[in-house]
Amino acid sequence: MDWEPVAGCNIGKLEESNLKKVLLIDNSVQESGAYHSIQCFINKLNSRINFYYAVPEGCWTRGKRIAESRLGVFRFIELSKNWSVIWYLPRLIINTLKIRKWIKLQAIEIVHVNDLYNMTGVCIKLLDPGIRLIYHVRLRRSSYVGPLFSFWIWVINKLADTIIPVSEAVERDLVVQSDKVRRIYDAVDGSWQFLKKDCDLSKQQVSFLYVSNFIPGKGQNYGLEAFKIARRHVLNITLQLVGTTGDHPQNEAYLGSLKRFVRDNQLQDSVTIVDRPSAIPDYMELCDVVLMFSESESFSLICLEALACGRPVIATKCGGPQEIIRHMTNGILVENRDITAMAAAMVKLASGQDLIRKFSDNARIDFNRKFNPDVLAEELYEVYHF
Repeated sequence: MDWEPVAGCNIGKLEESNLKKVLLIDNSVQESGAYHSIQCFINKLNSRINFYYAVPEGCWTRGKRIAESRLGVFRFIELSKNWSVIWYLPRLIINTLKIRKWIKLQAIEIVHVNDLYNMTGVCIKLLDPGIRLIYHVRLRRSSYVGPLFSFWIWVINKLADTIIPVSEAVERDLVVQSDKVRRIYDAVDGSWQFLKKDCDLSKQQVSFLYVSNFIPGKGQNYGLEAFKIARRHVLNITLQLVGTTGDHPQNEAYLGSLKRFVRDNQLQDSVTIVDRPSAIPDYMELCDVVLMFSESESFSLICLEALACGRPVIATKCGGPQEIIRHMTNGILVENRDITAMAAAMVKLASGQDLIRKFSDNARIDFNRKFNPDVLAEELYEVYHF
């Protein structure tokens, strides 16, 4: 393996500034929900915080206008079952030393790790106790091997100055009684707030939208089965499944199974599957109701984006959505994996346009009351200046 710095890992000269300097460490290559939320915060705070970025090769910063002196590209390795795991510890040490050198050169004061599985932050804190360390926790315990999650949380609780769970569901999973914990909900980019077009209830059809990457456990299979049942009661409904597989073989196989279900049940005239969509807001603006039947969610930016657009949501009681959706107020909550209840909720909304309108109005009210991105950004700013 080549141990030299990756091209783009720039160690530029010291930048003079009176603003606090925050190094954001992010493992994500894909444009995940974590990316979209943290990018929203960055956009809100850019004029008051100098952000630096330590990211992996091929990550979401590609194409972003980030000064070379503020961008470092590193070979982060996640713990996994393939052979590359043997490089985890040596790569962790090398990345820690390189990032620490960069921190000292740029006089960075705060290290903010965008998820708990990257241990570079705690290693830097061990070497430099004076660095302020912030850890975001964005996934629930069920997303990890239990003992590994418990170990990571124990270490982070020992060394981090602030731990930010993205929801009450995640906070409960931490099992940490500490004044270090500060819950801050994920935020939706401001552009979503400008989707003010109301649902077109004059048309004869009610359109359901399911936005999620095609990953087993995200619930599209339940959505299709529920839609099949609902269509026996109301014919004037359509469904769009929108997402991407990330070119992962397991996800490709899952997407294939969804397409077969549509074909085998002759739903082609009412169900559309869109792989690699270009503009999610366009789909959101044209739909009437958003579906989210995931088996486990730490938060759910899709539910939040739906609220920002004034779209009712039918969601499972799987964690985060229960903090966003108020049952029979801005949407409907159903039990996890309960296909019959999912279908009944779809029929209820498809048969009651007044209910859709009521939920739509409440969705926008709830978004501005509880999930205003300006307010959430201020909460993160307070953490930086604590």
